[in-house]
Amino acid sequence: VIKRQIVDFDPKILNEFEAKNPSSKVININRIRSIDREPLAIERLFFNADLCGPMFEKAEDSLIYDFLVEDLKINFAHIDEYLEPICLSSRDASLLNVKTQSPALMITKVSYNPRDIWLEYSKTTIRGDKCRYHVSLK
Repeated sequence: VIKRQIVDFDPKILNEFEAKNPSSKVININRIRSIDREPLAIERLFFNADLCGPMFEKAEDSLIYDFLVEDLKINFAHIDEYLEPICLSSRDASLLNVKTQSPALMITKVSYNPRDIWLEYSKTTIRGDKCRYHVSLK
């Protein structure tokens, strides 16, 4: 975990997404995802503190979503996800141990509960040389 904090809600966090009933506080967690100590992705997570507050102490745990669903009984009813090819900034390239301007995939996600209130907003940056995205629609 690079950063773990509770901050005041700022509408800019959700950028172009409309937040219904935004909380006054947001849980912000930034972390590096690795496999065999090789950094593969940077996650920048923002959670609605009113609905997800107890998970703040679980930020060190890699099983954040399991905690939200199993312990807090949160229902992720609707998720919007956007994929975008990018070139890494010098800061992100350094965190991922690759060259500046290396290709990457940015996944922006907004999750909502059944009442259409936002639960999570995230931006995940995945190294371009280590990503593969699969979608199966039935």
